[in-house]
Amino acid sequence: MNWKNVSILFGLIFIFIIIIFSGAPSAEEVNESLVNSIEGSGLEEYYQEVDYNIKLLDKLSGGRRYDITLEVMLTEFKDLNNIDKYILLQSATEKMNSYLRCGDASCYIKNLTFYDYKNSYKFHSYYSGSYLTINDQEKVLESEVLKNIATPSLNTSDESIHRYMKHQFNMLTDYGATYNASYHDSLIANMAAENFEITSREADAAYYRIELK
Repeated sequence: MNWKNVSILFGLIFIFIIIIFSGAPSAEEVNESLVNSIEGSGLEEYYQEVDYNIKLLDKLSGGRRYDITLEVMLTEFKDLNNIDKYILLQSATEKMNSYLRCGDASCYIKNLTFYDYKNSYKFHSYYSGSYLTINDQEKVLESEVLKNIATPSLNTSDESIHRYMKHQFNMLTDYGATYNASYHDSLIANMAAENFEITSREADAAYYRIELK
């Protein structure tokens, strides 16, 4: 046996392993990115932990691309109604897809599932509309959500006003990316005032009572 050739072979295998696995996103990088993406989505008060699996797809020029399967565990989430669940998971899903980072690597979410202790949730978005599935069976449709949040109530709560204004903020500013305080603040307050048949000052007050809790 030529030990020199064997040592060279093992050396090449070692280098190959280094090339394959170098640059893989660390747990700290993914965790930090996930926490940052959840903050501001409204889901942070329900977020408990996340589990993920990272799979290398292919090598790109100057970097690598990874598929990530995410399972996000939530607490005290099952007590919310389906409309609130839809709005929160829509916001979280879009933020996580937009802001997930893996250091110098490129990450793409292949599967994203949310869980509480009773149910599983997946948010689906298409050009024709979006919907939330619960346990891969029950569907909460976008049209149902929009109809619900646009219906005024004589017993409007601060939570309903806050939910409506938060939803309009996300839709009008792309989750804060195009936010202009001097324009959007008054616009959204006036929209809420008209929708709930109150004044814009009352709408603002209701919104901040929830924000400051």
